[in-house]
Amino acid sequence: EQLVTMTGCTCLGQEFDPGNAHNFAAASCGCINTAKREPCNKPILARVPAGLKKDQWTDPHDKVDEAEHLCGWSTYYLQRFLKTSPFSVARYNDGEWIAMELGNQGSGSGTCPGNIDGLPCGSTFTNRLRKTLEDPSLVADTWPANNNAGITDLFDKGFIYQSSWDFTRHADRNSMANHEGWNFKQQFWLNDIIHSLVREQPADLTAWMVVLGDKNRFRVTGVGPEWLGQMAHKIPFDDFVTIKPAMADEQEELQTVDFLEKEIQCRLNQGGPCVGNGAAVQPQSLLSLGTRSNASRARSQVFLLSASMMTNIVIADLYTQAKAAGAFLIDIGSGFDPLINDPRVRRRTGLQAQERYREPKDVEVRRLVHLMHHIREEYDKQQWPLPPRFTESTKDARRLIQSWVK
Repeated sequence: EQLVTMTGCTCLGQEFDPGNAHNFAAASCGCINTAKREPCNKPILARVPAGLKKDQWTDPHDKVDEAEHLCGWSTYYLQRFLKTSPFSVARYNDGEWIAMELGNQGSGSGTCPGNIDGLPCGSTFTNRLRKTLEDPSLVADTWPANNNAGITDLFDKGFIYQSSWDFTRHADRNSMANHEGWNFKQQFWLNDIIHSLVREQPADLTAWMVVLGDKNRFRVTGVGPEWLGQMAHKIPFDDFVTIKPAMADEQEELQTVDFLEKEIQCRLNQGGPCVGNGAAVQPQSLLSLGTRSNASRARSQVFLLSASMMTNIVIADLYTQAKAAGAFLIDIGSGFDPLINDPRVRRRTGLQAQERYREPKDVEVRRLVHLMHHIREEYDKQQWPLPPRFTESTKDARRLIQSWVK
């Protein structure tokens, strides 16, 4: 809907062609589609703007090399971590939108409609959630709603409002803000990257984890229910902050928000584990075996948060501090659930994705090898020692993918 408004043509995704970012004429618009994989520097264009040379774009009917074409949204996380380009992302999906629409009508007990995690929708909580959409520090660091400037650059923004649902369907609902409407100040990223990475992109997910598992560069804290913490041998957690999988009432929900903010603030201040619930994870990750080889180099703090709607408030409250510290606050939601077999998981999706990892296709293995080549190029450029689980062997690349389900 927003793309139609801004460019006059119908296409999906957050990317725009530079030549048409300021052109509202429907006859000449040309949006880049939501290509998961596309050639670098040759984006797939649904319609070609005048003046663009053939070597600057890819026709959507052209065959994309699934192994060698390493651009597209599936490598977004990998690229930003590879270049140590800190950012934060919060996800607004059905549960968050319905909670915010309830506003002051919400009850402090019972389950919020549409929230599979069993969180209540008390008015204090939902109003705090609603205010995250207007937080000036977040809005200043994302794509503004009414300004096309910089819309083509996906890598210079510090904060991303992500919504995998059509957020515009909420724009005319007046159940919040004293019937003044939403008045969105930002644009929403429409690709749910983490869920799609896990479900559909084994090579890209594994390559990102290889970089994230570089203990010379990153210190990773997980936040979420116990079953996510049990993924410590697969996700490169250095420590983990455990929360209850469900909240009894709004008071417990707000107390959990306070608890999480203190735990994360402590780590931002100290650069390491803190006294409290978040004890250091003992098992070594399959993707982060090895020791630091350069203790003098500062590590970036990374927080992977799976705390349902509480995540949005925590990220909004701590974003300024995290930005100043060069840290990443990443809302992973239930993204890794398809790879978790714990019976306590409240299923949004099944376990079918595990087949992609158990018997990875040859093209996925070859893609991971190409991604490893790309990682090596950046590491060589920076003169960094390669990550512990780095490999350019086809046999080992296959085993890395399989390690998610073995």
